[in-house]
This record gives sequence, structure tokens and C-alpha cells, in this order.
Amino acid sequence: MLKQKTKIFLLGLLMFVQSKPVNDKVLNKNLDNYFQLLTDQKEFSGSVLVSQKGKILLKKSYGMANYEHGVPNTSETKFRIASITKQFTALAILILEERSLLNLQDPISKFIPDFPNGDSITIYHLLTHSSGIANYTSFPEYWQASMIQMPHEETIRRFKDKPINFLPGQKVEYNNTGYVLLACIVEQVTKKPFITFLKEEFFDPIGMHNTGFASKKNLIENHASGYICEKNTLTHADNIDMMQQSGAGCLYSTVEDLFLWHQALQNKKIISGKITDQMSIPQFEITMNNWQSFYGFGVFVDEVHDKRRIFHAGKIKGFVSFLDRFPEEDICIIVLSNFGNFDYYTVATEVAKMILDS
Repeated sequence: MLKQKTKIFLLGLLMFVQSKPVNDKVLNKNLDNYFQLLTDQKEFSGSVLVSQKGKILLKKSYGMANYEHGVPNTSETKFRIASITKQFTALAILILEERSLLNLQDPISKFIPDFPNGDSITIYHLLTHSSGIANYTSFPEYWQASMIQMPHEETIRRFKDKPINFLPGQKVEYNNTGYVLLACIVEQVTKKPFITFLKEEFFDPIGMHNTGFASKKNLIENHASGYICEKNTLTHADNIDMMQQSGAGCLYSTVEDLFLWHQALQNKKIISGKITDQMSIPQFEITMNNWQSFYGFGVFVDEVHDKRRIFHAGKIKGFVSFLDRFPEEDICIIVLSNFGNFDYYTVATEVAKMILDS
């Protein structure tokens, strides 16, 4: 939760922007002051990029990528983006459907023959968190097992025989397991590693050269260390195996690369408009952490100040991220943090209000 001093600052700031027009320079200062206050109060460490109609309103980094060695965060610092990965996974599936290599109504047994109930679970169910498959990140043994590097097959073996939570299509519960399976389906259809397909289809054409698989073992230049900050005390977050996250959350990226991603979605040049529009059509209402939204394919869809917002956050040991897009206004808000307990949803909503009120 945001500290009282931050809440008072926000209240005063919102009253200010509502009372008079705010130009880009003033908005830049207001946004910078807000994130600097969060940093001073040890609520935030990371990088921020905010843009409107292609113009960057704020691109700045705060805190340290590595606190032991005094290495500051920069716009080129790479952060684990966790569940923001899901929109890349979803678009990979939609591209394969557009190429007639699969259909969203295909049963997953077509691609993973021995999966229990695979004849009644469809790709659509996986995309929309309506499969009923047990969520492997909710298992009591998950966090201990997450430290161990293991291939997809072993990750799937750990959850495939668990009882289903409900019949496919009966209800909606946010589920990382489905997106792990979606990555496996991409590999089965393309005969390529999941990350290779993303690189060829998205990262290389868009110029996202600082985005990739956040391997636990590989050395990744300019990668931030993950921390937990509680009661003004920093501790190292556990370094979990990202291979297990697969299509649910295996990627790292930078604010600059995610801005390129926003522009690609906004301009609909590299990725077809049909697919990007399909991704953001609300499918089901879903509840997350005491707030409700609608879910499309790999993204949440709601409104802030009557403006449509397409967004997703990511949260994993030592890292929190969010990517918010207001496509009609061409507004993009990217915040990547290496504090694992950063209050992303409150901050994302308040920053959006600051921009929309200006």
C-alpha cells in the first residue's frame, strides 16, 4: 500500500491538474516528482516511460539495478516482466490461427495428446483462463520447486494429473498453467523453441533487441537484481527458474523495448490490425487481487475516466511490472521495478489519471 505522504502528494497533485491546463513540461515534472517520492520512501526502484501520441512525456530511471555495487537503473536496464509475457504468447497463437495452422476451438489433445481432459479443453479456454486446469503456481510446493531448472515436460508433468478445478468453460480463474501449455502448442505447431518464434515474429522485426528469455543461468548484460523492500530494509529475492514460467512469464525487457512494442501494436504495421483488435476484445470478467476487470487474450481491458485501457501487470520474485495502453488516446505507461512488493495497480491507475486529467 502507498504510504500516507504519497497519498497526500497525489491528492494535491490531482487537485492541481484538475484546476488548470497542464503542458508537457509541467506533466513531466509532476510525474518525475511522483516517482521520485516513491523512490525516496523506498516504495519504488526501477525505470519508467510514459508517452502520448508518440511523444515521450517521461523516460527516467530511479534507484539501483544492483544495490550492493551501486549500479543505477537506466532506460536500458533489463527487468523480468513476468505476466506481461502473456500478450506475446496470445499474439503468437493468434498469428498461427491467422495462418490456418490451428483454430482457437481446437482441443488441446490435438497438440498434447496425453493431457487429461484434453478433448474437452480448447485453446480458447487456455487463452481466457477458463480451462479449469489446476494453476501450478498456486501449489504449496511451487516456490520451492521454482528454484530448480527444469524443461517444459517436467513442469507439465507436475500439474497434468492434478484434479481440475471446474469443467472447461464453466467459470474463469486466472491461471498461469494455461499459458505454459500455449507455449508448448506454439512449439508443437512451429517446430521451433517458443522463444525463437517470438524473436523471429516480434522482437527482431520490431527492433526489440533487449528482450528475451530471462534464463536463471545465462549472463544477461544490464539485468537488474530483484529485491524485496519491507520496513525500509532490502533483502534479495529468490532467483527462481524462469524456464518454468514459459509462456506465462519467462521474458525480460526494457522500457524502451516495450515502448517499441506499444508502437507496433498502435500502428498495426508489423502485426495485423485484425489480430491486435482481436486480442483486446473482452471475453470474460475476471477478479484479481480484489479488483475486477475484463480479460481478452493475454490482456486485461477496462476503463479509466471513461477511456478504454488495455493492460497487464507482471509480478514475480523481486520484480513487478506493468504496461498500460490507451489506444484511442495513444497513451502508453510502462513501469518496470526490481522491488517485488511494489504497489503496481494503484500507481498505474493514478499515473493514468494524471495524464488523462492534464
